[in-house]
Amino acid sequence: MGRHPFLVPTTGARAIELGGDASDNQSWGIKRTDMTSTTSNERIDETWTVNELLQRYPAVLPTLHDLKIHTCCGGGLTLAAAATNAGISSNTLLSHVQAAVDVNEPG
Repeated sequence: MGRHPFLVPTTGARAIELGGDASDNQSWGIKRTDMTSTTSNERIDETWTVNELLQRYPAVLPTLHDLKIHTCCGGGLTLAAAATNAGISSNTLLSHVQAAVDVNEPG
């Protein structure tokens, strides 16, 4: 079995990557991951999962919660599916998320 990383957003533009080899519990480790390589001119797409969005833009978490997007159990859903589950359109979700990214990204 291979590594299964899990990114945990922290403050700023960093995340902690928890991961290890599922066949060897001794190899689990923690690594800081720089999240600053993504720029706000990247367009967020409804095919991204909630988790992918949070990995790239951790600062959108409050916006997702305001829109009733589940980030734990629904993290594997595409943004389109998460929007449907929350009773809003994909366009509404994308516009709110993009606005949050634009406000929180330097530049």
